[in-house]
Amino acid sequence: MDSIELRAHHVDCIGYNFLTNFKDFGVRYDNYGKEFVGFLKELIEKLLENPEQEVKIVKGFDSICNHKNPFCERRDEGCGDDLEDSVCERGYGLEINKTYTMEELLKRIELFHNKSKTFLTPHEKYLYNREYLIRNFD
Repeated sequence: MDSIELRAHHVDCIGYNFLTNFKDFGVRYDNYGKEFVGFLKELIEKLLENPEQEVKIVKGFDSICNHKNPFCERRDEGCGDDLEDSVCERGYGLEINKTYTMEELLKRIELFHNKSKTFLTPHEKYLYNREYLIRNFD
C-alpha cells in the first residue's frame, strides 16, 4: 500500500469503525455519496488489515480528502477544522508530521477508550460538548 497521510479526525473515523466493526458505516457517511463511501470503507479495511502500514499525521488535505469527493461540503476549504483535529490529536496523543504504524494507532485508540470508559471518540466528545455549549450558552 502506498504512503498514507491522515488528519487526526480521520484517525478518529478509523478508530470508530475498528471498535464497532463498521457498525452504522453506511449511515454515518451516507451524505458523502456512494462512490466516496466505497472508497473510504476500502481504505479503512486495507489499513486495518496491514498493521505495519505507516501513516503520517498531517494538517490540511490528506489521503482521504485528496480522493476529491465531489459530495463533500468542505472540499474547497479543507476537511474539518483545526479544533476537530486538535481534539483528536490530544485524545490519541498524536503529533503532526509524525509517522505511526497502524498497529501503534490502534493501540492509542484502544488506550483512549479504555481510559475514558466511554464509547465516544474524541471527535464525538468534541461535537457533543460543542452542541451542549451552543444549546445552553448561546
